Amino acid sequence: MTVAEYPKGVARIDHRPRLTQVVVSDQLDDEPDGPDPCYAAAACTPDGELLVAVRCAPPALVVTPTGCRTRPSDGSGHDSEFPLPSERLILLSCSAFEAVSDLLVEGVRTTPDRLLDEAPAALLIALLGLGGTGAGAVIDHHPTKGQP
Repeated sequence: MTVAEYPKGVARIDHRPRLTQVVVSDQLDDEPDGPDPCYAAAACTPDGELLVAVRCAPPALVVTPTGCRTRPSDGSGHDSEFPLPSERLILLSCSAFEAVSDLLVEGVRTTPDRLLDEAPAALLIALLGLGGTGAGAVIDHHPTKGQP
C-alpha cells in the first residue's frame, strides 16, 4: 500500500485489528487541516477482501492483466472486491483525477501493463506529475504475506 499526498491533498493509512484502511481526499480551502467530505477509501482485510467506498469522488480503478474495471461498479457508494495477486487498485482524489496524465487514459483504453508493472510510488508520480495536486494510493495484493 503506497500513498502520495500532493498540495491540497490528504492521504491517510489507518491500521486497526484485522483491517487496514486508506483514504484519499482533497483539502477544503476554508479548512486546511481537514479532509474534504469527498473521498475515496479502501479497507483491506487479512483474507484479501477490499471494501471500496467513495463519496463524491471518482471510483477506484482495479487494474488487471487484461484490462481495467471500476469499483464501485454500479454507481453506489461502496462495493467489495477480492483482487487476484496480479491485480492492483488505484484510488485518486477528485483534484488528482482531474489532473491525471495520459498514462491512465492509455492504460484504461489499450494495455494496462505499465499501470501494473510500475513501482507504486513511481506510478503515482507518473500519474500525477511532479507538480500534481490532491492525493492518490496504489494497493497491491500480496497473498504470500496474508494481507493486501
